[in-house]
Amino acid sequence: MTPPKLFYHSTDRIKFHNLVNQEITLNIKLKTHEDIDNTVDKFTSIIQSAAWASQSKSTPTFNNISLLPIYIRSLITDKRRARARYQTSRLPSHKALYNKLSNSLKKQLLKYKSDIFEQKLSNLSSSDGSLWRETNKLLQYKYSLPPLTKIDNSAAITDKDKAETFRQHLAEIFKPHPDIYNPNLTSKIIQYLDCPMPLHLPEKCFTPNELKIAIQKYSTKKTPGFDLITAEVARCLPKKAILFLTYLFNATLQLSYFPLLWKFSNIVMIPKPPKHTQKD
Repeated sequence: MTPPKLFYHSTDRIKFHNLVNQEITLNIKLKTHEDIDNTVDKFTSIIQSAAWASQSKSTPTFNNISLLPIYIRSLITDKRRARARYQTSRLPSHKALYNKLSNSLKKQLLKYKSDIFEQKLSNLSSSDGSLWRETNKLLQYKYSLPPLTKIDNSAAITDKDKAETFRQHLAEIFKPHPDIYNPNLTSKIIQYLDCPMPLHLPEKCFTPNELKIAIQKYSTKKTPGFDLITAEVARCLPKKAILFLTYLFNATLQLSYFPLLWKFSNIVMIPKPPKHTQKD
């Protein structure tokens, strides 16, 4: 299953840029933690709505039949006509013709695939690395992963059972440290947090230019978070959106508050082939 994205090949970047520029307003209130959370939620909704509205109409795709030679396409047409004729009349002669065309089509397809494979092998070369890549694909061992099992050793079939199994596994692994409930340690931490902060100059605020440079330097190969916003999406944002983000980042810095929506994450469980999936 293909993971959801905001940008596809058919996305109109210019339309996305204009839609975000129309929806963004710089007259925002960022004085409390709730204001920051609401602003982040609104900003995420604007970007997602603009990206989905910028999807171009799907272009007609060509199926595998259109890529076949003309003689095979003619056989496919004749076979379909013979099948329709036999389904209408149910005559033995029409059935014999349909079976003959079907067997002929199978032989021609098999020969065509064999010729394509031979041509592919003949084009392999050690100079451009194609021979090594094809050999690596053939020799690569494909592990067969066993089904996920629950605590009672029954199979986790539904998505709900799998999610519950993962939840129990992660809760068992990521337990709090035993010394976290130590009264002496807790009192020391509270005492340290209640101490007055030393005098220092206020933190330097972010500038729109710094934010724009950071977006340009960010890798486009990074996996998106819960909001599906990637570096490719951020690079298409208008100047007004960059200013909007600058206000938001400076507000989080001044209030020492990290937005709640940015704390969400997607946990992907990746099985390691040599390990036992039920225990490790």
